[in-house]
Amino acid sequence: MKTPLILFVSIILSATSITAWSVEHIENVEILDTVTLDGTELERQGAGPRVWGFYGCGKTLYMTQKFVQERYTHSAPEVSARKIIEENKKFVILITIMSSFATRSTFTQKLDEGFDKWPERKNIEKEITQFKEAFPENFTVGDTFIIQYSPETGTTLLKKGESLLKNDKPEKKDEAQTNDQTLTTIDTNKEEFKKGLMNVWFDPNNPADEYLRGYLINDNCKRDK
Repeated sequence: MKTPLILFVSIILSATSITAWSVEHIENVEILDTVTLDGTELERQGAGPRVWGFYGCGKTLYMTQKFVQERYTHSAPEVSARKIIEENKKFVILITIMSSFATRSTFTQKLDEGFDKWPERKNIEKEITQFKEAFPENFTVGDTFIIQYSPETGTTLLKKGESLLKNDKPEKKDEAQTNDQTLTTIDTNKEEFKKGLMNVWFDPNNPADEYLRGYLINDNCKRDK
């Protein structure tokens, strides 16, 4: 899938628990076809940009793309935004920062706004605070954050040790910084927190970005009812 992009964030899996095979790129970021999380192979279900400015499907004018997001899980014959929120199975989301417009403040603010729409927010307030505060103070273009979920262990947030940008790839393999950093693990209220988090991007009525939701569902930007 090739999507015209200027700038974006792409989410990537932990090297310690994930094996990945690269098949294509979106602009300067490596996009993966399949990944393996703790021995389970997950397929790419969608990938696309989070943009700031004027945008849309079909006729598109992109001003600034803050990031591109990728979603990996078991493939299913039928998928909907509501099903993605409710299903309790392994998934990985990759986010690579591609613009100075994507800051810790703006990113966590959008997370907070998304969690506000989750009716059970009051039950996961502690976990939301823990998750938001785990992000580093400064975002740098090229940073990749990994969100991985397993019903057994909960939601883990990591920062990728190796850049996914083509221009940042070292000439020698041993020059790569491959040690991923675990930022936090949400292991209380595991399923409820996961639902609230996925609701940020997949709320059927009011997601953080309707077009990004379309890309992640892989529905060619058609609104999910």
